[in-house]
Amino acid sequence: MAKDMNDVFQKISEVIEVIDSKKKDELISTAKTLVNQDKINLHLSKDDLDFDNAVVNKNTEDSNYIVAIPYKIKKSIKETSAITLVFDKEKDFLRYQELIVEEQDSSSIIYRYYIDNEETATGTTPISEGEVSAQGWLSCMNTCLANQGLSNWAIGVFAALCGAACGTIILCAACIEGPLLVYSVQIMNCLEDCGPNK
Repeated sequence: MAKDMNDVFQKISEVIEVIDSKKKDELISTAKTLVNQDKINLHLSKDDLDFDNAVVNKNTEDSNYIVAIPYKIKKSIKETSAITLVFDKEKDFLRYQELIVEEQDSSSIIYRYYIDNEETATGTTPISEGEVSAQGWLSCMNTCLANQGLSNWAIGVFAALCGAACGTIILCAACIEGPLLVYSVQIMNCLEDCGPNK
């Protein structure tokens, strides 16, 4: 799993480019319009989306823009819950993904992952900090991400969704433009600090 997550994190750092604030605002506005016009089938309320903390990046491999919008953390909705909308270089809407992470009980979370409204993965992960820790760079990444406000168990969700997916290029591409991008800044910062070769 560590090697798979290493590949995912490295790929994100290689292909993701931060865009200027004008394009960012324009794409967030377009995403908000699509959501408000019910062009996207959400599994949680659109009122729970946190557009103020949206992240917008460009994928340098295909020149697509990716808008990652986290859900507000409240009640049973946990961090890492997010939608991502993908736009082509002309800023035309292509597809979307949604990750819902909810507290199942006091010791575990349940996640559901959708691509274009089709459920592609579901599962549970323990909340216990020790359950997802690993040695070496992944442990460093866990600690680094936790220090930036992301629970250690979240990397277990990322690993479950993306680790195996990156055995195939198509699924890995979907993972790279998925909900992980809400944390792209933190991931890139932590890769600098931890890196698999540090």
